[in-house]
Amino acid sequence: MAESEPRAERRRLQVSATRRTHGLPQRAASGDVEVEGVSEGTNVEKGHKIKIRSEPLRIYGVHVMAANSQFDSIEGRSSALRGIYAALEREVRTETFEDRLRIQKEVYMMRLHPDLEPHLPFDFNMYVRGPYSPDLAKAYYTDAQPVHVDLTRRAADYAREILGMDTQMLEAMATLVEICNMNSGNPEFTVEDGLRMLVSIKPSLEEIASKARDTLGSLREKHGLKLPDACTRSADSR
Repeated sequence: MAESEPRAERRRLQVSATRRTHGLPQRAASGDVEVEGVSEGTNVEKGHKIKIRSEPLRIYGVHVMAANSQFDSIEGRSSALRGIYAALEREVRTETFEDRLRIQKEVYMMRLHPDLEPHLPFDFNMYVRGPYSPDLAKAYYTDAQPVHVDLTRRAADYAREILGMDTQMLEAMATLVEICNMNSGNPEFTVEDGLRMLVSIKPSLEEIASKARDTLGSLREKHGLKLPDACTRSADSR
C-alpha cells in the first residue's frame, strides 16, 4: 500500500552526525525512522554522513536572507514565491502531491543561482524525497498577491531550464547537492562518493544518478551556480 501523503511529506530520517559506520543500521536511535532503500550492511564509506537536520539548514555554510521586511511574514514569502513564478510566466500549482514535490525541488534548485537565492528565503531539511522546506510549504499554501520581481536575463534562463526538467531528475540533482552539502566539512568527500550515497538511500534513482551529476556540472558551467565543494571535487581529478 502506498504511503499516505502526510507521512511522505513529514517523515524525517535522521542518522546522528557523530555516527559514522560502514554498515548503516536499518533503524536508527529512538525517535528516528527507517532510511528508505537502505538496509543493514549497506556500504557507506567511513567518515561520510547520511543525516537529516531538524534545525534550519544553512545552505553551503552561508545563510543569505534578503534584507527585506516583506519576508518577515509567511504572506510576504508567499508573495515573493508567486512573484518569481509570475516573472517566469508560470503558476504556483499545489493541487497534487506531484505538484508540491516539483515546487520543492524547483525552488531548491533555483536557490543555487546567486541572482535567485535572495528572492527565495527558504530553509531546507532532508526528507524521504530529498530536500524539503516546511516554510516553503506554508508559503505555497498561503494565498497572496505576487510582488513584482525583476529577474536578470541569466537568472530567468536558468530558472526556465529548471522548470522544464522532469520531476525525477530534479529530485536526483537536489538530493545529490544536499548530500554534498552535508559532507562539505570532509575534504576527501567527492561527487562520486555523493553518487554512491544517493543510490544507497534512493535505489530508484540509480539509472539517472550519473546523468544528474553531469547535468549539475553543465548547469554550473553555463549559469554560474553556487555548488558545495564536494559537488565539484572528483576522484578523477586527484
